[in-house]
Amino acid sequence: IRDSSTVTIDGVEFYVLAVDEDNDLALLFSKDVVAEHVMRENGGDYSTGGWNAYSSSWTARAYLHEEWLPNHSTLSQVAQATEISFYTSSRYDGEALESSTDTVFLPSYADLTGFDAREEEDIAAEEPGEYTWGNSQLIPNSLRAASCVEGVDPTWWWLRTSVLDVNSTTGTRAVFKQVFCSNGSLYSTVSQNSAQGIRPMMWVRISAE
Repeated sequence: IRDSSTVTIDGVEFYVLAVDEDNDLALLFSKDVVAEHVMRENGGDYSTGGWNAYSSSWTARAYLHEEWLPNHSTLSQVAQATEISFYTSSRYDGEALESSTDTVFLPSYADLTGFDAREEEDIAAEEPGEYTWGNSQLIPNSLRAASCVEGVDPTWWWLRTSVLDVNSTTGTRAVFKQVFCSNGSLYSTVSQNSAQGIRPMMWVRISAE
């Protein structure tokens, strides 16, 4: 596995976004939208949003860990649990940078743009923010747009980032960041219970693969 190359495991084609030679790890990101799922089933509540905030099995996070990954035998063996960071949002408590330990996850707004999702401004080098690796844009603009595998046909694909949207008409609401499949443009949605695209990201053990 080499940085900036592609690799196919269990029939899924991935971009290799980074290689951590010291720890024998490679960071993979699916080339295509491989599934579609709600961010959370009860996403009609616009007051809060967060990748790890809900225990319900009907979340994108639970789907990736409990359904998608177990159905890919080689990936299940080589994927490595890691701590990731992400923004959560609450109408009552504001925005916060939190973390969770995940074996498979979604990219963040910072991974995609190099910017802080709260203000859409540069993140200082000493602030890790919600970058998965390094402190700069991880996913090139050319990789934002994505095709869908057979049987999957969403309009957007999810990021793990949730921030607050302040609107004079609707008030303050939690939104999740999404990417338009056809051209890679960014969007914010309150519809967490809308089934949209999944492009998994994970660290895998190079020697094991």
